[in-house]
Amino acid sequence: MYTGRPWTIRQYAGFSTVEESNKFYRDNIKAGQQGLSVAFDLATHRGYDSDNPRVFGDVGMAGVAVDSVEDMKALFDGIQLNKISTSMTMNGAVIPVMAFYIVAAEEQGAKQNELSGTIQNDILKEFMVRNTYIYPPEHSMRLIGDIFAYISKASKFRRGVQPSFLTRAWDWQLVICTCFCMIYIFTCSLKDPYNNIIRTVVEAMAAVFGGTQSLHTNAFDEALGLPTRFSARIARNTQIVLQEESGITKVADPWGGSYLIENLTNELFEKALKVIEEVEEYGGMAKAVASGMPKLRIEESAARKQARIDSNQDVIVGVNKYKLDHEEKVDVLVVDNTKVRESQCAKLKKIKETRDNAKCEEILNRMTECAKGDGNLLAVAIDAARARCTLGEISDAMEKVFGRYAAATRLVSGAYKSEYADESDLEKVSRKVKEFAAAEGRQPRIFIAKLGQDGHDRGSKVIATGFADLGYDVDIGPLFQTPEEAAKQAVDADVHIVGVSSLAAGHKTLVPAIIKELEKLGRSDIIVIAGGVIPPQDYQFLYDNGCAAVFGPGTRVPECALICLEKIMQQRKNRGGKAAAANV
Repeated sequence: MYTGRPWTIRQYAGFSTVEESNKFYRDNIKAGQQGLSVAFDLATHRGYDSDNPRVFGDVGMAGVAVDSVEDMKALFDGIQLNKISTSMTMNGAVIPVMAFYIVAAEEQGAKQNELSGTIQNDILKEFMVRNTYIYPPEHSMRLIGDIFAYISKASKFRRGVQPSFLTRAWDWQLVICTCFCMIYIFTCSLKDPYNNIIRTVVEAMAAVFGGTQSLHTNAFDEALGLPTRFSARIARNTQIVLQEESGITKVADPWGGSYLIENLTNELFEKALKVIEEVEEYGGMAKAVASGMPKLRIEESAARKQARIDSNQDVIVGVNKYKLDHEEKVDVLVVDNTKVRESQCAKLKKIKETRDNAKCEEILNRMTECAKGDGNLLAVAIDAARARCTLGEISDAMEKVFGRYAAATRLVSGAYKSEYADESDLEKVSRKVKEFAAAEGRQPRIFIAKLGQDGHDRGSKVIATGFADLGYDVDIGPLFQTPEEAAKQAVDADVHIVGVSSLAAGHKTLVPAIIKELEKLGRSDIIVIAGGVIPPQDYQFLYDNGCAAVFGPGTRVPECALICLEKIMQQRKNRGGKAAAANV
């Protein structure tokens, strides 16, 4: 399997400014990394320039900020793009990012047909899980087609699209699937986080035994925040040890003939086939995604998994079994969001002052016309990148035709409660909720908010489902709200509590912001809590800024619901509310 060539060590990374990320990439290459994998910040993913007011809490936080081709050039400064394979995880703003990469390589002196790597270009995934889409599904699919059409013209790729391709199926190099694996972040725990190193080794070996061509291994601290250089080094060296010390690469098929592996493979095949058949009944994956079916299935599965963890059916060492009495402090990477955004805004200002703005306007108008017709959008975007049009401008030129997609919000019902093993745990919370409702005249009401461009909604949907199953009235806000928009919706719904879900490091900016917006609306009585990937060392900052409680990964949903109810009761008691009479 790897006797001729090992898999590519391709660590997914990017944070803060392009200069910081560039240094990180170069250090990793010196330390044995064989390919690059770029993580862009959420503003970039969603097609916004860093100076857009909607992204003030997102710039540089969960990836690197790239606003123009100048940023892309700086990101790869000193790295020859025609000598290294680059993977870019990008789907929403795939057109401008691909254009920036091509132009950055050209200005290094590289030819387009010398470039190698991937740009993911899998927008359907975004409509199911991470939600970093921009345009509606139909128009997003057009972007995928335009990229394939463009790259097929480069001599390196022509062979695969010639008509004779269909008659040369015997040439396995043309049809074989290549696979990149990324370790599942959900298995990383905040509690006793050094256990994550062991989990990553097990998962990395599974990927390698499965024959992956390239692999990313998670840092042990990713449930706390952005990886540090120390944790990133351990993650990278996990793969180096497997390649250099384990002996795995010396055997063509280590599990050849194994009944266990063959049986598991067959089981996976049969289950996958049932899903594929169901998708076909919808008329294909694009139509299935448009119906919302895959997303709801994922959310139901996540709720059931969380219920099994919370009720100790599924063991997570250090979380629900063999727990530590005292957790050691683990350092996390700290990014100054305000400083990064100021730097990006200054660079944007300089670009717009020094470029030919008339030429930019002409190309952007051509981009809009191309979106209306049948031209190739990537080809026009490359011209736009050369002229120093920005990512936001290129995205906006297409948005004039395509519009910006807004997903419908749905809630899975009953999945958490039906999977939870110990009914007495749930009954205790449900009884308290009923007592509150009897005293107050209504159920406790919570508004689940996703602020900024953080589209990771698995956790927020699990909380919403669990709370609803326990008797709460649950409102879920749309994705990508500003603090002002979320505060207004919370006030209009007259909720008792707002739960902010943060999985992309924007909590220190966005949580205080929504608290201030509630105060402006005269509703400082609405309690604000936060949960998600929040480093414990940030908890006090949030408390000092008015956050009533912080729930990290590993918090049981019934425990969270009970604490929230106690917070509401205390608030009502302090204000002389009717519910003060209930015994919580």
